[in-house]
Amino acid sequence: MGDVKMPEKGSLSSGKRNLFFITLGFIATNSVFILFVTLYPFRFSVNQSHWLQQLSGALFQGGSPLDQVANVVLFIPLGVGLTCFTHFFLARADHRVKLKWKVVQLVTVLLFSLSLSLTVEVLQVFLPGRTSSISDVVTNTMGGVLGFSLFQIWTTISPKLRVCIQTQWHQLSIQKMALGFIAYVTLMILATTLLQGNVSLNNWEETFPLLIGNEQTGDRPWSGSVTQLEIADKAIAPASVAKIFAGEDRSKIWGDSLVADYPLITPSNQRTFPESTGQSPVFRWRGEREINPPQAAIVSPQGWLETKQPMQRLTQRLQATSQFTINLVASTGNTNQAGPARILSVSRDPYHRNLTLGQDGQDLVIRLRTSLSGQNGTYPTILIQRVFADTTPHHLVLTYGQSVLKVYIDSLKSVHRFEITPASIVMSYVFPLMLHNLQGFRLVYYGLIYIPLGCLLAIIASRLRGGLRFQLFLFLGGAILPVLLLELTLWSITDRPLQSDIFLISFGLLLSTFVVCQAIFKNLLRRKLKTLALVANR
Repeated sequence: MGDVKMPEKGSLSSGKRNLFFITLGFIATNSVFILFVTLYPFRFSVNQSHWLQQLSGALFQGGSPLDQVANVVLFIPLGVGLTCFTHFFLARADHRVKLKWKVVQLVTVLLFSLSLSLTVEVLQVFLPGRTSSISDVVTNTMGGVLGFSLFQIWTTISPKLRVCIQTQWHQLSIQKMALGFIAYVTLMILATTLLQGNVSLNNWEETFPLLIGNEQTGDRPWSGSVTQLEIADKAIAPASVAKIFAGEDRSKIWGDSLVADYPLITPSNQRTFPESTGQSPVFRWRGEREINPPQAAIVSPQGWLETKQPMQRLTQRLQATSQFTINLVASTGNTNQAGPARILSVSRDPYHRNLTLGQDGQDLVIRLRTSLSGQNGTYPTILIQRVFADTTPHHLVLTYGQSVLKVYIDSLKSVHRFEITPASIVMSYVFPLMLHNLQGFRLVYYGLIYIPLGCLLAIIASRLRGGLRFQLFLFLGGAILPVLLLELTLWSITDRPLQSDIFLISFGLLLSTFVVCQAIFKNLLRRKLKTLALVANR
């Protein structure tokens, strides 16, 4: 590498020097961002029992296909930034030196991406609720390499692309642009509908047992008590929830929808807790308390409850309806538990579940497996804050149906509503945080949909070159119809009402994109006219 010469001091122009430091800042910001989204909320626990065994076992856990895609996408900007940063050293190198430096660029991207990913995966071993995997390291590194490749492709084709755009711009007919607009709107609606249709429960595993207080592996213990547990295969209405809180006869509320009923408050001198409907297996004690069982479902790291057989009947019923209601009374024995500590779980181990209710700190954590949320049900992970800020019993009623999860805590008025929408599913793969509000994903998701549409509308408007009224009419027509079609489609397949804030977000994104793109196109046209005038004067 002795023939490789660094650029001399002052060889970079002021503009390139500024871009150099901007790129360096981009790399640092992107690295911090990756650490944030993969390690938040930073509640490390280095005193977990058998953490070395967890490290060796967890590293070989696989993820879902969407999880792997998200891992690749997360590291692409980092790869682009690293390649762009090292690209400055090629500014004045000859062709032979550039080839050697491209190898250096690739090795730099590989080592940096690999090191950052390994750091994240090792730290996640000490972060309750997160899992580590060798496949994550591989896909993260692939993302960095893909970013390197994209930068190389861009530097190769960008001059040709600029010439092609200038050449083809005036050859774009109104018919072609209208066809492209219709195709994009159709694809947008079909993709969103497909994603929304995959929030059913038809991928639940029938071989998982129901547990209270831990996982089968014994490494997610929860200390507390559960005195009532009922599970039905339908999402009951708010009026029925009010009757449950009022203590009315629940047999009239459930009808024939009740699949599991465990009266855990009943004293028991046996090693099992019975189930009332006859459709689900009984609970048995696991751990030390199996020898000396208490008279109520008081669980701890030393003893927890697990059904004798898998919850096959319950799973089949919920697969058929893709709905459920859980009626649960629970009190924590410690207001600062982590893992999340498993209050209730239908799962095989910490990495494969159908449903989990857990405690993380003072918060209630919910993981629900759907067709798109992954085998661990972590996309998205839902969090409700300060439910377990005290040790008094809390009455929880959870309903799920038509992609909407509602969690009532102690009363009908204290309700938390979560829409398991395409926005929450797709964006939680990119930003794997535990969230108490999924609405924040809307802006990013709708941005991905409507910003390209706004650009397309601006292109059509600039080609038509009509007056202000014409462009306003074109924008309103091109904006209202797609937004209305998309929201009506989602309304028809979910039980959510049409919401004015979604329309405002959609129109705001479209309008801002339309205005910015129009200004850019006018500036480009002005420059082209100035260039033509200079050529003509010569």
